[in-house]
Amino acid sequence: TTKSIDTVKHQYGLPDKYILYVGSVTERKNLLVACQALRRIPETIRRPLVVVGKSSGYSKIVSNYITKHHLEQWVTFAQVHSNDDLPLVYQGAELFVYPSLYEGFGIPVLEALCCGVPVVTSSVSSLPEVAGAGSKLIDPSEPDAIASAITGICTDRDLRTKMISAGYAHSLRFGGNRIAQE
Repeated sequence: TTKSIDTVKHQYGLPDKYILYVGSVTERKNLLVACQALRRIPETIRRPLVVVGKSSGYSKIVSNYITKHHLEQWVTFAQVHSNDDLPLVYQGAELFVYPSLYEGFGIPVLEALCCGVPVVTSSVSSLPEVAGAGSKLIDPSEPDAIASAITGICTDRDLRTKMISAGYAHSLRFGGNRIAQE
């Protein structure tokens, strides 16, 4: 049977609306700055951040920040067991955030674009090329810039629609299906 987005949200305990991060929780991936950005967004428009990825020693730094700033209800570490469920986790997200400091390529960004999810990612390394002009490119050291980009996407439906359309069109340049399947 084919699962629905709602089924997958329920299975993994995901909120109705959320921001998604997919990638290992390592220093280079810069998840801490995404959490700092989340804290700067007013609670009335803030969305929970769902993190999917392997933890590392850096995870403790991120967890300590979350605890210190009382963000426990705003950050969920989801254990997605099946790669078949991952596209539905992406599709259920309101936007994808990826403030990585360095990438060889940035497959999660391309996966998000293929799944029709607006992307906020770093303006460094290979990420601008992968993300394309329809994505919001930010300085990965600036939580305020990330917060501003997230707020804009969550509050401006037209912007979100344009980003989804431009992002999906851009993703097709990468041979879409083959890379998405990988």
